[in-house]
Amino acid sequence: MFQGENILTLDPESLRRLRRKMQIVFQDPFGSLNPRLTVERIIEEPLLNHEALSGPSAGAGEGVPGDGGAAAGTHDPLPHEFSGGQRQRICVARALVLRPQLVVGDEPVSALDVSVRAQVLNLMVKLQRQLKLPICSYPTIWR
Repeated sequence: MFQGENILTLDPESLRRLRRKMQIVFQDPFGSLNPRLTVERIIEEPLLNHEALSGPSAGAGEGVPGDGGAAAGTHDPLPHEFSGGQRQRICVARALVLRPQLVVGDEPVSALDVSVRAQVLNLMVKLQRQLKLPICSYPTIWR
């Protein structure tokens, strides 16, 4: 159930509209990022899929963690150029770009080093407070 609707009984178009309001951050950041797409394209992909962006490069990738402040057009980084923590931050940015009403984390820090886990969890808590956004992990949902 989400917002009073049984998501298992929705028709495909209704489910597609509802998916915009629900996003997920997967466990393995490297496995959930397309290695052939630039980080900017990865972050703007949900906008294009949900028709929230009419054309490419509307600034969705500006300020991506780890971009080193490279001038636009000089270097388009690919996921393999980032550390695990940076890739997970990219996944969080991709999940939040649509301004969802719910973010589900599938063990979002289990593939990260202990020190990076704390950083990513702190980021998610900070975003949760700033955006007043429910962020749940699977064990929380099934209770």
